[in-house]
Amino acid sequence: MIALNLDILIGFFLDFTIQFGVIISILFLATKSKMFVTQFSSNKGSYQGNRAIAISSIGYYLSIILIIYSAVQGESFGYMYDIISIFSTVLIGLIFLSINRWIINIFYLKDLNPKYELEKENIAFAIFQASGFLATATIFYKSFAGFEFSLGLIYVGTIYFFITQLSLFVMIKIFILKTSYDDVREIKKGNVAVAIEFLSIFVAISMLFGNIAEAVIDIDLNSIATLFIYFLISSIFLIYLPSLLTSILIVGNKKVDNSIADGNMIIAVKSAVVKITIAIVIIETLPLNIVVT
Repeated sequence: MIALNLDILIGFFLDFTIQFGVIISILFLATKSKMFVTQFSSNKGSYQGNRAIAISSIGYYLSIILIIYSAVQGESFGYMYDIISIFSTVLIGLIFLSINRWIINIFYLKDLNPKYELEKENIAFAIFQASGFLATATIFYKSFAGFEFSLGLIYVGTIYFFITQLSLFVMIKIFILKTSYDDVREIKKGNVAVAIEFLSIFVAISMLFGNIAEAVIDIDLNSIATLFIYFLISSIFLIYLPSLLTSILIVGNKKVDNSIADGNMIIAVKSAVVKITIAIVIIETLPLNIVVT
């Protein structure tokens, strides 16, 4: 004889109702916070068809979904605990997205006005901005997903967030110095190929550093040294190797950098595939116990 376990079903409906209600409230908060994070409001009817705002919004909301997903994972310790845990985790994620926006505006694209670039439908800028959001959310997910929410987790996760954001900043700066074109000027011109290059390096780096953040539960010399080794290896492989490998995939004598500077999106996509592939191979082959103390 088959019978339904009503206790399990009732527990499911209670958990679903509470968590769904909390998430809907969070999405409302995220919608209201969007203007502060992206520095542009798409509520005006005249901007509804703006593709740059749409791309930036997609990056923002995908990041929010990833942050929410990290918040709802882990063991439940009661409804009130779950509500506090989910709200607190997502709030921290929103703060981190805002910090990422500040870092991008001040250190990467300090000569560009986000509101102006989005208003004039600069798709390249929108892709760059969305890339930063997704990189931050990926690292956040790896740092917080599945762990029991506590002050210790917030402390460790926050420290590693700032370490990885600093590493990300340094690596992007090295990448900019390595390119033969003026990155900021190309983004300002709306060069989507350059934006795809940045998207791929943001994704690749966030995958690598997220892999480390996922494995550590404390701040110690061993973990920081491992992060530093990963940073060095990633810098060499992701910044210098893709151009060589991408040149094998293209036809003609023009350099990869020159092709991307000319707006060749096909070459940019090939370069992006190479970068992300390199990141995956590093994650799968480079162990996290390379540093022994």
